[in-house]
Amino acid sequence: MMHIVARIGIAAGVTAGVYYLNTARAQRQSQEEALRWARQVAAQAEGMVLVGKQNGNLDPISWAAGFLTQGSEPRAVRVSKIEVKPGQNSETLSFDQKTGSLEYARVFSPEDGSGVKIQLSVGYSGFLGAKSKVVNDLFAFSVFSFLCFFIFVVSHLQRPKRLDDSELRNSILTWLSGAKGLLTQLGIHIREMVREAQNLAVASAQSRNTMASLRDRIHSEIRELRDSKKLFQEVENLAVQAEVNALNLLIRNSRVSSSDDEFSMKTEDIHRILQKIRKLNQKNQSKMNHVEVQLEPWATDADIAFQTYADVLKATQGMDGHIRKTTETLLGHATLIKNLRGKVENADEPPLTKEPAQSENQVFTSTASKKAPFKRRRLRALSRWR
Repeated sequence: MMHIVARIGIAAGVTAGVYYLNTARAQRQSQEEALRWARQVAAQAEGMVLVGKQNGNLDPISWAAGFLTQGSEPRAVRVSKIEVKPGQNSETLSFDQKTGSLEYARVFSPEDGSGVKIQLSVGYSGFLGAKSKVVNDLFAFSVFSFLCFFIFVVSHLQRPKRLDDSELRNSILTWLSGAKGLLTQLGIHIREMVREAQNLAVASAQSRNTMASLRDRIHSEIRELRDSKKLFQEVENLAVQAEVNALNLLIRNSRVSSSDDEFSMKTEDIHRILQKIRKLNQKNQSKMNHVEVQLEPWATDADIAFQTYADVLKATQGMDGHIRKTTETLLGHATLIKNLRGKVENADEPPLTKEPAQSENQVFTSTASKKAPFKRRRLRALSRWR
């Protein structure tokens, strides 16, 4: 019961402190705002009084006060003429915190004590900006209720239980067992990953070698194809020369008076055969050009694939190195956990305690106590013998 009262008292004290600080700040702001407003009205009234004096008004202060007080009720500003004793303060004020009204007096003529009194109403300003007392009380009760709820909730939160040495040791051993099991599984997975990385590296190397062989064969075929094109070009040149020679023979035979018809026919047959050979040679050259055009992209793709496999092999080797370093780190972690487990298990055994050394008086007392029964038995034996 006492702790409930104490918590309610704490909430009430905090609420009272916050209420006092916030209310004081709000009232100070209201007073400063009303004072600025009153001084502004007083400055206007003083200016109007000077104008009235220049115009020959018999009572310029009353005229200025009546002019500034015009308006319908309820009026926020009331200005009236006052007359005080000469020599008093030229400026006086009083602020009512309950109603939020300010009375400000300003003396314009110190020799006769005439001036104006300004009454301003800025309204009620309470806790957390409340504009009425009901809202002010409601806000204060809300803050008090929130603090009570917060304090009760915080006080009933379950605090972490403090473990003793044996429970802490058992918890650490359990955690170490679980961590060791997880590290073992992680080591197995990393070992399998290393094996797969090695297989990937081997497959990448084999693929690279195969691609290199294919690339070399494609480039070799392209070179042979270009050599064959050169040979076909030489055949074309020889066929042109043979065709020219055959035409020359026909021309010479036709100019001779005793021409041989059979020779002319054979020469024409040779000319036609040479033309067919040239046509076939040209077709073969076009086919070879077409094959060369198709082989060139294949060679380019083979070069790109060869370079890509080289990059894959390099990345695989780097991955293998990083995995091996990770494995070494895990082994070191497992060793540290093993050493920690051994230290925790050895800490479970009670330390050997040495018996405190006895002082000389204690040794003498213990020796005397041991010898006392022997002395008593000796005295009894002597008495019996006598």
